[in-house]
Amino acid sequence: MSGIILFLTSFLSVSALLLSKGTELLAVLLAVLLFSLAKQKIPTSSLNNIPKKPMIRSISLSGLLVIYFIINCYGRYSDLNMMLAMIVGIVLLLLSLPLTLRIGSAEKDLPDLSSEKTESPFAAIGISLVIGFVTVLILSQSSPLYPCNNWSDANCFLTLGRTPLHGRKMYSEVFDHKGPLLYLIHTVSALISPDSFLGMYIIQSLLCAMTHHFMVKTAGLFTKKDRTVYLLSVPALFLLFSSNAYFYGDSTEELLLPFVISGIYVIFKSFRKEEDLSKKDMLILGTGAAFAFWIKFTLCGFWIGAILYMIVRLIRRHEAKKLLKYALWFCVPCVAISIPILIYLAATSTLSDMFTVYFYNNMFSYQCLNGGIPIFGKLPYSLILTIMKLDTNHVMAALIFSAIFYLSSLKDKRYYYIFGLSAFALPGIIPWILLVRKALAPKDSRRLLTAISAAALLSFCVYAFSVSCATFEILTKKSDLPSYKFASYMDTSENVSILNFDFPDSGFYSAAGSVPTEKYYCKYNLDDVLPEIMSSRIQAIAECRVEYVITRNHMYSFKNYDLIASADLTEIDFDGEVGTDTYFLYRKKEAVSS
Repeated sequence: MSGIILFLTSFLSVSALLLSKGTELLAVLLAVLLFSLAKQKIPTSSLNNIPKKPMIRSISLSGLLVIYFIINCYGRYSDLNMMLAMIVGIVLLLLSLPLTLRIGSAEKDLPDLSSEKTESPFAAIGISLVIGFVTVLILSQSSPLYPCNNWSDANCFLTLGRTPLHGRKMYSEVFDHKGPLLYLIHTVSALISPDSFLGMYIIQSLLCAMTHHFMVKTAGLFTKKDRTVYLLSVPALFLLFSSNAYFYGDSTEELLLPFVISGIYVIFKSFRKEEDLSKKDMLILGTGAAFAFWIKFTLCGFWIGAILYMIVRLIRRHEAKKLLKYALWFCVPCVAISIPILIYLAATSTLSDMFTVYFYNNMFSYQCLNGGIPIFGKLPYSLILTIMKLDTNHVMAALIFSAIFYLSSLKDKRYYYIFGLSAFALPGIIPWILLVRKALAPKDSRRLLTAISAAALLSFCVYAFSVSCATFEILTKKSDLPSYKFASYMDTSENVSILNFDFPDSGFYSAAGSVPTEKYYCKYNLDDVLPEIMSSRIQAIAECRVEYVITRNHMYSFKNYDLIASADLTEIDFDGEVGTDTYFLYRKKEAVSS
């Protein structure tokens, strides 16, 4: 087990060097502390018993990882100490490879699931609910600790979700290009709180609790599910939610995260117990696939991979007859979720518009963006882009690679077919739990184990809070935001007409309690490929169809509008840089209004 400690120490040393900031080196110190506590020694003769295939796999992964680090770090650091630390980290990484494989060859380290004690489901769910609500409360701008979620995507989702409650139709009368289920979820949020993200805070917290619940269950397949697992699961969740992949909170990826981790759990459970997937497992996978399809169908890759794997597996085992049963139970939740959505869209006469906007535009119009990449080239392009961006999601990358190296060292090669990127970061907690438990085993102290786990929980949660771009505005007053400043100039007793001229939805509609009167009510990514979007906004101003026009970072001389206010908003952007945007509010002239 010293091998896994040495490996993770050196790995974290290398991965931390991808950063422009050095605060993550605190994590290296923690790993070194754990390594120093471990007194176990592995005799050199035992290396002869290491399986050759896992060794080749691990060395190949390490080689690719080192090459990636070198290319990505080249020219980034001029500090000699940082370069020397990188070299030392790479050397330690390569030297520790054979030792890390010991964890995979020691089957006794895996728990006996047949004799596993059943825990109280109510206690486990209760713990997950508390952790879920606390995590989102601190790390998402949808929570009551923040004045508003300033992310444009989240505001577009909520604005579209509020439109049915005001007699407006999604897609045909108010445009956006995500799936209908995403907007209907935000309709539920608007029913809870019509002019804030309180409803989404509750929904996100419940989904976060589900994520935590299945993360703990997944860890329990590979290690004893005790106090240490629950303590270390909290910082793992905090670190994941603080990554810029989830930005300010309420992203499509965040909403789908629990469905991916639950899918990983049922498949890993099938591997560990050497049994077929049950009806319940197929219902879980089908529910996740349906949610992904109707929220953002481009995120269905995980379920496509799971389906293909099951088909190939059953065919190779000459059990193709089971495919029909699998397909039946998989389709049950898909049909149960899809039919109400289609009925609603048909009843509101928006079914055709939804297919055009959600499917056609996303599949074909977007191929004109990103250099005109054809639809079949988008998957490898996205994969390459994701890999190149791992250094901006360093904590997630560390957890992902921890999971990959641990599972690739196991004898059962089925585990490493399912590297689900962001969701796969969650099984990365497993080797760290083993590290803590093995490092403290010689001390034979349950109190010490709990104390170290609690210290890790606290330190990493504090770290997650410090690096999250969402926490920049915690406890800020609503009156300090441009959206609420501008709302004070408007008569919000009725649905006031607003147009975001040159920027996406940023909370101005929610602050004013308004829904768009224009179909193309803000700027979209599709502006460059669908000219009617921009021309519609220009025409709306020329014809004075809206009462207020808002612009960002640019002042315009609109013929029939007067500039009445401006306001600044300072935020941390996606790359962690602090920047300030200036918003300008224009009102239709009195003569034109009369």
